[in-house]
Amino acid sequence: MVNKDEYSAEDMIQRCICAYVQVRFELPLHAPRNWCDRAVYMFAFVQVLGCYAVAATCILVLTLAATCQRLSRLFYTWSSLSAAANSSTSNGKVPV
Repeated sequence: MVNKDEYSAEDMIQRCICAYVQVRFELPLHAPRNWCDRAVYMFAFVQVLGCYAVAATCILVLTLAATCQRLSRLFYTWSSLSAAANSSTSNGKVPV
């Protein structure tokens, strides 16, 4: 026996969507073009969510790559400056 408080993921998505948009899954007799099959509607919704997920992942990866590049340049500069400072102190010259 299934508890009425337990919903599937599809039912939860439908409840969230229907809170904002009135979707008709039944064929009305007075307006036969004003309805949508539930399977088609859910397929389109999942496709849109998939596109947004791919776009968000791409933006996240590009942001992380740019951050890593900047940090590597920063650490490379620090290591080259410390190497130059160590080599200049050994021969008595001051770095410019």
